[in-house]
Amino acid sequence: EYGGFDPIATACAPSKHPSTMDEADKPLVESSDSRVTFSPKDDPLLESEMDGYDVGEAIEAIGFGKFQWRLLIITGGLFMSDGLTMMQLSFLAPAAACTFHLNIAEQALITSIVFIGMFIGSYICGTLSDKLGRRKVFLASSLWVASFGALSGLAPNYGLLLLGQLLVGAGIGGVPVAFSLFTEFLPAESRGQQLVAIQTFWTIGTIGVSLLAWAVMPVLGWRWLLVLSAVPNFVLCSQGCMVPESPRYLGLKGDTQGAMSELEKAAAYNGADLPPGRLRVRAKKEGADEDITVLDLFKHDQAVLTMLIWALWFLVTLLYYGVILLTTEVFQSEDDPVSGCHRMKADDYQDVFITSCAEIPSLVAAVLTVDLLGRRKSLLCSFLGMAGFMLLLILVADSRTGQAVMLFGGRGCANCAFTVIYIGTAEMYPTMYRTTGLGAASAMARIGGFAAPYVAQVMYDAAPTVACLLYTSPSPRDS
Repeated sequence: EYGGFDPIATACAPSKHPSTMDEADKPLVESSDSRVTFSPKDDPLLESEMDGYDVGEAIEAIGFGKFQWRLLIITGGLFMSDGLTMMQLSFLAPAAACTFHLNIAEQALITSIVFIGMFIGSYICGTLSDKLGRRKVFLASSLWVASFGALSGLAPNYGLLLLGQLLVGAGIGGVPVAFSLFTEFLPAESRGQQLVAIQTFWTIGTIGVSLLAWAVMPVLGWRWLLVLSAVPNFVLCSQGCMVPESPRYLGLKGDTQGAMSELEKAAAYNGADLPPGRLRVRAKKEGADEDITVLDLFKHDQAVLTMLIWALWFLVTLLYYGVILLTTEVFQSEDDPVSGCHRMKADDYQDVFITSCAEIPSLVAAVLTVDLLGRRKSLLCSFLGMAGFMLLLILVADSRTGQAVMLFGGRGCANCAFTVIYIGTAEMYPTMYRTTGLGAASAMARIGGFAAPYVAQVMYDAAPTVACLLYTSPSPRDS
């Protein structure tokens, strides 16, 4: 983070050819817009005053076809692995607490340390992808997460488990790069629909690991869950030869030949023809190859927009991961008579799986609400819905069925908000800032993720009602 609707915001009407770098650096949409109408000429990355075509026009000519479907599966695979890895934390922390005899604060740190890694990795991977390319960072991130995820399953003690999860989190910080890579191969008319499609892979991952935990955890334990969860990323790495480089990135770096090669491959795979003439890219100027940094996101009147995006990412992440962790806390129905730790039975895993399925209708809801109401009102509805379900969760504390229903609704609302803000962020930054913008916003969101286990686990263990009330308090007024 949209499928079946025009993208989330309305494009401002930029000039056909930006006359200055200041104009080129401005965001494609204003934060007050509720929709986006894309045009290849909206992208200030590539331009020409001569005969020929730019990358945007080439992507439009190539259209959406077999190449994009293949790229959707590849980039979606990293999204699926990310969702799978993050969801497994809700099972890992309580189980490892029993293995290593941890208190509730030490248990929460198993989850929080992943977000510390993501905080670091999101910015590093976003910056590296703007410097070294999307493809290299995409593959490195996938291999990194798979390797350290599997090694975490072999950790002999609590300290090494924390180290492994920290490194896993750093690798997950590269997931926004997959999002940018897919976006930069999409023609205008398909962009909104397919950006939702890639988000469905996250949902597949979260539901898949819930099902895997249901089958594996009661019999084999958490170590096997970590090892088996790393398999999809290893498979993804084996398909590295199928991962292209973004022609928009290559054009920005002045590599006309490289951009042309990627465009020709995509056109051939789709059975399409490139426009007549030759590819034109803006010639690199002296000093134009300076690295894009997070400070650039605050230039040219983008400071307010950037701060708003960061605040929303913090809030949405706190809510989303909080309700995931809260679910396993609520459904830990078995106390170990020896160690005193809480364990989950088969029925508990079943209920967690059912609540995870809330992400399916929430994607549909995101599509409908953004298309009908726009981005702002969609976030408002999601936040209000989350608050309502958390309040009702307090009232049905004595009913197992009631708890499952309220957590199902809360999970759906949180995922809907996550979907809207993820896609909205991608469309608010131009190509030259896109992965840095996503990476920086994602890094700031990890602060919310870091705080989530201390609310959903530590605070809930001490005062369940207070923890649930805290999730009703975030105000949607700023969205």
